[in-house]
Amino acid sequence: MITLFFSLIAIADLDPPPSSPDRLRSIEQRLEIIDKKLDALLLTQGEPKKPALKIPDPISYDLITPNEDAIDPFRRAMVFYTGHKYPEAILAFSGFMKKFPDHALAGSAQYFIAAAYDAQAQTRLALEEYSKLISVYSQSPYVSDSLLAQARLFEALHMPDEAIKARSQLSTLFTHSPAAQK
Repeated sequence: MITLFFSLIAIADLDPPPSSPDRLRSIEQRLEIIDKKLDALLLTQGEPKKPALKIPDPISYDLITPNEDAIDPFRRAMVFYTGHKYPEAILAFSGFMKKFPDHALAGSAQYFIAAAYDAQAQTRLALEEYSKLISVYSQSPYVSDSLLAQARLFEALHMPDEAIKARSQLSTLFTHSPAAQK
């Protein structure tokens, strides 16, 4: 794209005219020429292919600048979680939650505590933690996944009324989310 820009500049012949008003008018005309040529080039190449819809990972460390010292403990907890060391992950995320309860990643930490209990088949504890996420961190990107997990766990516990309630809440609040489509 940069090469394209410089070749368009060369095509537009950008030698500066001698006087200031003429120079400004000349630059504006040349910019119009560049814009037209760029538009024509883009039209001949067709529209750029749009990437397939990908739901971004809600945990974006690069976007989180306040409280930088919170990121390292969260990362360490994630290493435990992704390494299937769930008891260690629960302890690490719990420590993170105690130290940084209002951090942007607190809802994510709460979700991974619940998911770690879920992965260990500790259903009742997982349900408690998912409920905590839904009530305390209602703005978390994991709320829809938590509602889906609750529905699944309630079904496993043969609690159909609670499962229906969780699915209903999921489909009402998150109609178009991937979790509601499952």
